[in-house]
Amino acid sequence: MNLTRRHILAALPIAILVACQEDPPIGSTSKPAKKRAELGPMMKPADLVKRLDDVKAGKIAVLYVGPEILFDHGHVPGAKKLLEAGTDAGKKLLVKEIANTPKDVELVVYCGCCPYASCPNVRPANEALHASGRKNFYLLDLPTNFKTDWKDKGYPSERS
Repeated sequence: MNLTRRHILAALPIAILVACQEDPPIGSTSKPAKKRAELGPMMKPADLVKRLDDVKAGKIAVLYVGPEILFDHGHVPGAKKLLEAGTDAGKKLLVKEIANTPKDVELVVYCGCCPYASCPNVRPANEALHASGRKNFYLLDLPTNFKTDWKDKGYPSERS
């Protein structure tokens, strides 16, 4: 059977969601986030939507730490795409981005690829935020995924 590009692109989001249900990749230093209570502090999507002008004004930096393909299909307006935080390179880039962000700028970090309980990116992002010593940071509260907890609620999104 000859697969067309359309078939491959249609199957890719499903493959990503299935991958999020499995153990983190070899070489990853993270473990899936088992309990939501271990994460945070959290910012509710509705609260970030109310503050999108602060994102535009540079008072809030929104950092995306999930799969590139999902970011390209829709993300929080003004979000900066980094690498997946569940990889060594992604976590290092996140740590560097946190350090380079002025201390008076709030940070909001999210993945949104899958539920927190199985996300390979949420825990390392949470660890990096806590290790930074900053007090003005949040994980975006997307317990199911970006589509369900943001897009399906009608919140604005951008595409790359």
